[in-house]
Amino acid sequence: MKSNGTSPMSRTSPGTVVAASVEQLVELGVPEVHLRQVEHLWPASLSVIVETGAELTYLPLGLDSLAVRVADDAVVRALLEMTGPLVTTSANLPGQPTAANAAEARGYFGEAVDFYIEGEDLSGRAPSTIVRVSEQGV
Repeated sequence: MKSNGTSPMSRTSPGTVVAASVEQLVELGVPEVHLRQVEHLWPASLSVIVETGAELTYLPLGLDSLAVRVADDAVVRALLEMTGPLVTTSANLPGQPTAANAAEARGYFGEAVDFYIEGEDLSGRAPSTIVRVSEQGV
């Protein structure tokens, strides 16, 4: 993502941190107690909102929580093994349908995104699930 302020994406949403494994998220500083509650569900199309501590204040843009996930795509996981966790955003603008392919994403974001990766068409695929966990459970 470009950081010149011209992005159509919201500056108030920190996005989702996507990783290759639970271990990568723990190394990043995500509280392990929250991740162990859902690790049996990953890898999957599941984002988990966790409470953040002082060590992660730079990621959630001042919020007290952050969405994290372990990628369900083997190619993405392989990339994340090389790069470490990455911050992502949804493939749509608020209130718009999720982009089903790179061309639709390009229509939403244009040049605000540095590059697009062509992949399979995701038309008809259900959106990901989002759950919140805390020390009390899911």
